[in-house]
Amino acid sequence: MPPGKYGMEEEWEAEGSADIMVDFLLPTGIFLEFPVSRNDTIADIKKLVWRRASSEPLFNALGDPASYVFVCISSAAERLELEAEHRRLADVRPFACFLQLVAREGDRAEKLANAQISLLIGKGINEFEAQKNHEVSEFRARLRAFCEEKALQQQALPWFQWMECNFPCDLEPCSALPSRGAGAGGAKAPKKIFINIQFEGSDESFMLQQDPQEPPLALIRSALKKKATVFRWVRQEAEDYTLRVNGRWDFLYGDHPMCQFKYIFSCLRDGQNPQLTMVYHSTIRAYQEDQGSAWRQGSKSCTSASKPPPLPLKKRTVTHGERVLVPRRYQPCLRVRPRLGPSPLVLSEGQAQVRTLAPRPSVSVLSEGQAQVRTLAPRPSPLGIKSACGSGQVSADHEPCTEGQAQLGPRPCAPSLALGFISPVCRVRHGVGPSPLAPALALVLSEGQAQVRTLAPRPSVSALSEGPGRLDPQPLALAGAPTPPCLTCAPCLTLCPPCPQLVVQAGLFHGSELLCKLVTSSEVAVGSDPVWNQRLEFDISVADLPRMSRLCIALYAVVEKAKKPRGTKKKSKRADCPIAWVNTMVFDYKDQLKTGEFLLSMWPSIPDDKSELLNPMGTVEKNTNVDSATALLIHFPSVRPQPLYYPPHDKISCMEANGDTPSPTKEEHVRLKEIMDNKNHTEFFEDEKELLWKLRAAVQRLYPESLSKLLLITKWSKREDVAQMVGLLRAWPELSGIHALELLDYSFPDPSVRAFTVKCLKKLGDRELLQYLIQLVQVLKYESYLDCDLTSFLLERALSNKRIGHFLFWHLRSEMHVSSVSLRFGLILEAYCRGNIHHIRSLTKQNEALGKLKALSDIVKSGSQKMSADDLKLCIKQDSYTEALSDLLSPLNPSIILSEICVEKCKYMDSKMKPLWLMYKNQWVPGDLMGIIFKNGDDLRQDMLTLQMIQLMENLWKKEGLDLRMIPYGCLSTGNKMGLIEVVKNSDTIANIQRDASNSAATAAFNKDALLNWLKSKNPEHKLEQAIEEFTLSCAGYCVATYVLGIGDRHNDNIMIRETGQLFHIDFGHFLGNFKRKLGINRERVPFILTYDFVHVIQQGRTNNSEKFERFRDYCERAYKILCRNGTLFVNLFAMMKAAGLPELSSFKDIQYLKDSLALGKTEEEALKSFKVKFNEALRESWKTKVNWMMHSLAKDKRP
Repeated sequence: MPPGKYGMEEEWEAEGSADIMVDFLLPTGIFLEFPVSRNDTIADIKKLVWRRASSEPLFNALGDPASYVFVCISSAAERLELEAEHRRLADVRPFACFLQLVAREGDRAEKLANAQISLLIGKGINEFEAQKNHEVSEFRARLRAFCEEKALQQQALPWFQWMECNFPCDLEPCSALPSRGAGAGGAKAPKKIFINIQFEGSDESFMLQQDPQEPPLALIRSALKKKATVFRWVRQEAEDYTLRVNGRWDFLYGDHPMCQFKYIFSCLRDGQNPQLTMVYHSTIRAYQEDQGSAWRQGSKSCTSASKPPPLPLKKRTVTHGERVLVPRRYQPCLRVRPRLGPSPLVLSEGQAQVRTLAPRPSVSVLSEGQAQVRTLAPRPSPLGIKSACGSGQVSADHEPCTEGQAQLGPRPCAPSLALGFISPVCRVRHGVGPSPLAPALALVLSEGQAQVRTLAPRPSVSALSEGPGRLDPQPLALAGAPTPPCLTCAPCLTLCPPCPQLVVQAGLFHGSELLCKLVTSSEVAVGSDPVWNQRLEFDISVADLPRMSRLCIALYAVVEKAKKPRGTKKKSKRADCPIAWVNTMVFDYKDQLKTGEFLLSMWPSIPDDKSELLNPMGTVEKNTNVDSATALLIHFPSVRPQPLYYPPHDKISCMEANGDTPSPTKEEHVRLKEIMDNKNHTEFFEDEKELLWKLRAAVQRLYPESLSKLLLITKWSKREDVAQMVGLLRAWPELSGIHALELLDYSFPDPSVRAFTVKCLKKLGDRELLQYLIQLVQVLKYESYLDCDLTSFLLERALSNKRIGHFLFWHLRSEMHVSSVSLRFGLILEAYCRGNIHHIRSLTKQNEALGKLKALSDIVKSGSQKMSADDLKLCIKQDSYTEALSDLLSPLNPSIILSEICVEKCKYMDSKMKPLWLMYKNQWVPGDLMGIIFKNGDDLRQDMLTLQMIQLMENLWKKEGLDLRMIPYGCLSTGNKMGLIEVVKNSDTIANIQRDASNSAATAAFNKDALLNWLKSKNPEHKLEQAIEEFTLSCAGYCVATYVLGIGDRHNDNIMIRETGQLFHIDFGHFLGNFKRKLGINRERVPFILTYDFVHVIQQGRTNNSEKFERFRDYCERAYKILCRNGTLFVNLFAMMKAAGLPELSSFKDIQYLKDSLALGKTEEEALKSFKVKFNEALRESWKTKVNWMMHSLAKDKRP
């Protein structure tokens, strides 16, 4: 390798199939060197090695080739066994061209499965094992057993249930026939439809006429009867066949009417004849047997090969007299050390002075001062929290800091800021890391009263002395390096002179509720020799801590900003600059109150005026980027010598008696009804809270769907109220799945609430669950522990329905790059793959194709010279690309087969991110093409969310008998700022249509005849009326949808029209009222797009055709009223997406636009009146839209 060059990235990025010189080391010690092709598979390379080795010494000492496996060093500097020998060398991308052949060890099937799963989920299975975490190990073992049990049950399913699992029917929300024009004047739905039927393995086909309201079995009987008549064959049983859509893994079966299947419905709506194939059941059974054999092979030795989880810590049997709780104040002690510089510090036992040390890779040392604790008399606990002996026991989900782990400090290149906190309950440990800016803080959380006391710094050794009724700490002496004038505490955050003050803030939260007052340390100047000794105390008893209490901590700096006013006097303004935050649970995953020391890596804060210092909604996981993260060492004191456990709910039944709650008076009943009926009512006054809690039994009986309001006003810091709420919840009537969704918000973390919610969600059908799957994946981020009811529920449904499993996989896989969820999502993905071994094949193929598309996109975007479309086609024609991009199931729709890529139709689009436009041939339908767009560089999750809402709107409208011809095209995020978009065939943008009909870009936007003339050119006279009706319906649907969702950036390149007349919107980069601005000026000043050229088409080109326009207005008003009646559902779904981290959806304030547009809290008449005002405004101000379109067209023409 040339000097200064490391790795083989350039060789792997190169195009073509050039040979690469590779070194091989055999088990016999023989060294081989010869060239191999970049596109050779590992299996082919092994054959070449065996052929060359046959002429070398000691060849007879080698065994069977299958007994050996290649090993290389990956680009991540890890040892990699190449068990998946079907992979090409260019796809493996070893760091160096050196392969060692070693004898296989362990179970090959298990290793191969682990290698496939690791490659598929983007995270090595060995990383889970390396966690050495009891919670991870137990959760992983339980999920694996659960998924393998489900897989075993799948293999024993009868044929129909097996079909429902692997090929679920793709159905419309209702069975109403689509009419050719859903309004007055539209053609009625046909009584009979023509269907083309072909038999499997035969070229003959029949055109049959069938009633669309009949089930698929009736069509099969008609086809068999027709075949027997034409070919004089023996009549066969209809039950031996199943209908399959040509070119898809989409089957029609069951008792549903034919017109309810989405494929048949779309054919009827577009005036096309469905193309179906009669498939023998034996063919499907062969596929079923193949799937079963794959699972048996994959799970053959799973039990023997998997390592048992580490043994949990022992718990002593609790005796009768030990179930005692001391209701002391809750006092965790903290030691924070943000890593900021390379110079080490020594915490000496002598004077408190600063001493500069020569740089060397040493660690700072804390002196071992003695700490004595006076035992307080125990007091009985009303809750009876369990205790067990074992002083100093530490929760299994974090590693305690032991004497052997003294060196917790930073590496030579990972500096730290030591903020020491003395613990009043244990001996001070040594080994906190060095720092060049090391102010020492001593935060002492006492067992005394609720007050903070700052101790004066004294140059003495750290000690704890017994004071009257409390622990009195002595200060900690510190010696360190001098402080530089500028301090960088977090990425992209520089604190400049004057010298900032460092502060730590902590709070106890239950969901969004602050359980007691925040605790804040005193300010410590970074540039001084600080000793920070003070008592911080949370004003809450341990007995009152709810089960899901979390400790939220923030580190921030206070800086003085000098400001020169108009006068002569100077004023100083203080500003808080957040540095880092971290959350951790107070109880561990086994219900034990945490004790001892825990080293946590903090998450960097982003300075933002809207954000709070603490982040209770954030993850409780540690930052995995430990090299650059601020380190936080916290100490949970031992309340009692024995560990304490939160009691199970069946042990607090004595406190949950709600008593004889009074019946509401007439006035109280009226007030209660007002509160319950107000859908926009989420914040309550104190008198309202008291009324709700007083009448909680009435709420349970009369307004069970308002459970969330009762939970919000529950005082979770009072154990009596918590016990009574849990008791109410046991008898609470089950809610519908839609009403239960809002209970998955982070504001409701209690285990009994979440268990109740999942119980309600189980009533959702597969189609409904799939509709809300995006949100259900996001709220997994709110779960505090790995093992939770929601995870089990999603996995169970994913393994019972392959379509749900497909999208669950990609929703999880697309966020594996997010550090805070990669562990949780990776474990769920591993469990799903082990429970559905057969699905790994198709998912791996899709993953390989996406990898090739990303490589192509990177070549197109980063080329030093502009890449032509012909160059792109040459790349795709390479064997490695053609093979990877052909014969796979579409990630957008797993029932669609992308069989053969049409290279001549592929291109890249002329936009900023250079999306790839790929077209595929449909070998079952000659001349039919299917297209997908691969986008690399944009986060498609916001587009996914918007299209999901449009799909939901369309379903709600259809259930009300209103089909507005929406086109919620497919969109799927598959990774970090990358994903796929469905191509809508036979469509064009309004900008292109207007530009083609005009001489200049300046006048194109004002040509009102362009759209109507284009529709006339695409539709003959007998089809034009239908095309205009399609335009009218779809325009009404998108006017309402874009207004409700507040979609911005609506220029004429983001609105398209199909040749059939359907209008639809694309590119949803701005929503919830975040409209486009230019130089501080709002470019979009209308509620939605309704220009006069749209009206010109709706009125069929006649200015006096008011009847058509009034019908359009009626469509809009009907659609809007339907959405208002379901407004709470949309608000809940958007609220669940706060965890996604979308820039325009991060808090409840962002959802306020949606509440206003849906008129929550208003009557239907008031809401409709408001919408009419917006409708007239959009029409009156449409000239502003045309000006915006003109400016966009001019700007686009000026692009190079």
